[in-house]
Amino acid sequence: MRITVGNDKAACAKRLGKKASMLVIIQARMNSNRLPGKVLRELHGKPLLGWTIKRVRSASQIKRIIVATSDQQSDDPIEDYCRTTGEVCYRGSLNNVANRFAEILKIEKAEAFVRISGDSPLIDPQIVDLAVGLYQQTHCDLVTNIMLRTFPKGQSVEVLNSKTFINVNYSMTDVLDQEHVTAYYYKNLENFRVVSFTSGEDAASIQLSVDTAEDLQMALRIFKASRRHPQRWRELVKLRNQLSE
Repeated sequence: MRITVGNDKAACAKRLGKKASMLVIIQARMNSNRLPGKVLRELHGKPLLGWTIKRVRSASQIKRIIVATSDQQSDDPIEDYCRTTGEVCYRGSLNNVANRFAEILKIEKAEAFVRISGDSPLIDPQIVDLAVGLYQQTHCDLVTNIMLRTFPKGQSVEVLNSKTFINVNYSMTDVLDQEHVTAYYYKNLENFRVVSFTSGEDAASIQLSVDTAEDLQMALRIFKASRRHPQRWRELVKLRNQLSE
């Protein structure tokens, strides 16, 4: 099954039922090639990862957040940060990120989970709610807004059925599939029930994540201009465009 839901102006409220008890797994690591240690770089008084957690936590459909990092010494600072702030941190394989997720799911016993990248300090909570609402309606294998990219970078959300994911994990023998977690789904769409939702706009080329030093500087400017209270993704796009002029 493959369903495409267009134009998020239809609003989350029409799709959301009762409050979900949804688990979020935020993947984070320190050994980024382009910007080492980026997830703990300071962004107006809080590490980048802290802003990602804060934004996700403000989504109404989220109950529990786990930070998933590696068991390598280089990622000790992430665990230290989580310990300091009271966040739950799970550590597993550096390269087999999919297995890192699967081990969390075996412990948590969650029916489904949301996957978020830790370098998304401007993630829009309403997009998270929209994705969770679509999962509640369909109970499919995967809800995604990246199969057809129309949202800005840094606004990527996937909701996955846990039982399906654990079974899929056993089939992931390609190291790239293991590293990229959901790539196996997109290469084998005919085997899964997938719901894809779009923004109704062409914003895929707009950068709202932090991948480079330049991205970090732009994020700093956005947080300063918004007085540490970034708005929804469309407002963020407008603000970014203004700051780029």
